[in-house]
Amino acid sequence: MEKYIKKFINYEQEKMKKLVQELAKLDFEGKATSYQKSMKEKYQKELIISDNFIKMYMIQPEKWPLLSEIFNDFDVLSKEISQVNNLNSKEQMALIFHIIKKNLATNLLQKDTTVIDLWDLLKHNFKTITKAELENLIETGEFRTLLEQDINTLTNKEQAIREELDLFIDNYNIDINNIIKDHRLINEHYLSKQETYTMADILITINALKHLKISNDLCASIELNLTQKLAKRTKKEATKSVIIKSNIHKTKTKTYNEIQAELSNYFDFDTNSPTKYLELDDIIYCISLLIELGQSKEELYTFIKTVDIANNCYKINLITKYISLYDKLKFYEESCAYQRQLKNLEDLFQELFLLNNEDYFYAKSYFEEEFNQILKYLPRNSIYEIEKARELIRTKK
Repeated sequence: MEKYIKKFINYEQEKMKKLVQELAKLDFEGKATSYQKSMKEKYQKELIISDNFIKMYMIQPEKWPLLSEIFNDFDVLSKEISQVNNLNSKEQMALIFHIIKKNLATNLLQKDTTVIDLWDLLKHNFKTITKAELENLIETGEFRTLLEQDINTLTNKEQAIREELDLFIDNYNIDINNIIKDHRLINEHYLSKQETYTMADILITINALKHLKISNDLCASIELNLTQKLAKRTKKEATKSVIIKSNIHKTKTKTYNEIQAELSNYFDFDTNSPTKYLELDDIIYCISLLIELGQSKEELYTFIKTVDIANNCYKINLITKYISLYDKLKFYEESCAYQRQLKNLEDLFQELFLLNNEDYFYAKSYFEEEFNQILKYLPRNSIYEIEKARELIRTKK
């Protein structure tokens, strides 16, 4: 069992002991006040919640594919996790993704799958089976077997339980489409690509977590953790690929110190990473300086690739990005055959500033969709950047 799960279970167990003690104080003879009744109900409810959390996290991952029920009360889980003082932010994040992985293991993303909220199931008052028996079926994975097995092969008791469960499922009402959508997004943009996700993937993942009603504080903490991990990975990738520093020192010209000082405003050669988000014009300017220092095309490509990786860590305003890339889009429009799409995008851009707020929101969404489609056409050869850098050098002479 993972350390963070043990911490959480220990917290819930200690909480249950305290709740039992508080309930014992409320055991008295005579008529109870309305306040005492409400407190008793509150403690009993919290006992059930803690007990359910313990049982849920005790289920081993190898048993997950045998389950049919999912957990969907992430607002309650968020609140509970935030109460555990000895959990760090990474452990809090791990507890959330642990349950999302459990949900995914129940074939949540498959067509025609039966999805039941675990707590709704446990809260229901069944006549043919006790809560303890139901919990045992869930923990052992036999609950799913009971639902899928041929009813004629079941014992009389099992058939009675099955019929009542089928009736519960038939009348069960849950917005499954949104749950599936949010889990699919989290799986596609983070869980399935934990070593390759981008800043865009982080934003999509956090948005899906918010839809699942995970608290804003936890979402902010998860976003920070994922962003820091991305930045660390980006720096590591840059360290592997950038060899500019050693090559620059081989160049001995009168302007070497001046050029190096100018470049240091944009790129830190000690960490092999940009000092900030670099606009396309900044990149072209840096390339022109590197060319003056005698860098080869391969070294220029390495520099451009490194900057691109780092730039992906930033969330840039859509309009700013379009304006920055416009000349590059025009440069490739014929060779990449997207003249019509670019003309449409230009017209959309002009119209954006003439619309009211409601229409602007819709038009901007459409503009972003079209813009992203055109970006897919752009080649990865960096010919534009290097050509523009050489032009910049010629204008200096």
